[in-house]
Amino acid sequence: MLGDGEMERMEGVFEGLGPLHSNLKKLEIQNYVGSKLSSWLEDFQSLTEVILADCRKLRLLPSLGNLCSLKYLEIYRANEVKMVGEEFCGNGDGKGRVFPKLERLCFYQMESWEEWKLTDEYEDQVMPSLKELEITKCNKLKALPDRLPSNLREVTVQCERVTWMPCDALPLLEFLSLGGYVKVELSPFPALETLKISEASYETLPSDGWELLESLHTIQILDCPRLEFLPDGMGQLKSLRILTIIDCPELKHFPPLQYLTTLERLVISNCPLAKEQLEKEIEEDRCNVSHILITIDGEWIQ
Repeated sequence: MLGDGEMERMEGVFEGLGPLHSNLKKLEIQNYVGSKLSSWLEDFQSLTEVILADCRKLRLLPSLGNLCSLKYLEIYRANEVKMVGEEFCGNGDGKGRVFPKLERLCFYQMESWEEWKLTDEYEDQVMPSLKELEITKCNKLKALPDRLPSNLREVTVQCERVTWMPCDALPLLEFLSLGGYVKVELSPFPALETLKISEASYETLPSDGWELLESLHTIQILDCPRLEFLPDGMGQLKSLRILTIIDCPELKHFPPLQYLTTLERLVISNCPLAKEQLEKEIEEDRCNVSHILITIDGEWIQ
């Protein structure tokens, strides 16, 4: 285990490296053992990609919000960071924008991270270009900000106990992937096309709000060993065409197929209780499900 003196020495070595080449485009820092990064990182306006990996003693993320060219930012296993807040955003680019060109933001396996606050100072100018957000295995994170950047197209959250209660619609969101246990309120996501739920500990899914997902055409539910119910409210989906359910052995109820009037293909595998319900429904009411291509455990049923 490194002592404080050793950490300070490493921080001094890192400080002495800068400033680096003024036209640097990509910076990757791995296995850094200091508790903070040098402030010279904030001066590289040419940077388009930053990766911080296995900086396990890092306690405070650097202020990168003023980097006017930064497009990709990925942070892996910064295990001492407990809060991501205004210090991460910094003072912006001088034009009232924070992370003005950032398109992809990824946090992965940050073991101590509990709180994420997006600054309210700049309102909708925080990450105005962000298209992809991924948060994976940050299992102490309690909640996502209630206002995420409005230009998001893809969101992936796979954490054990996080809550997400969006105050505003994400009008351009097309892909949403949830795993672990994400307590989420279905909001108006008018452009959402694909919903993926995988390796999750849900026993059921939200009963309300499905009618707000007007463009949702594909649902994938994969490896959810505790899932027992899919709510009848899913019958309010007006555009659903493909429903895939795999490795959900406790699933025993899903909406009657006659309610899923737009469904074109149903795939079920390794879901013995759901298979029993489905086979019974097909036998009793085949005429009302004849429009659906159905595969159970790899075999075409119709």
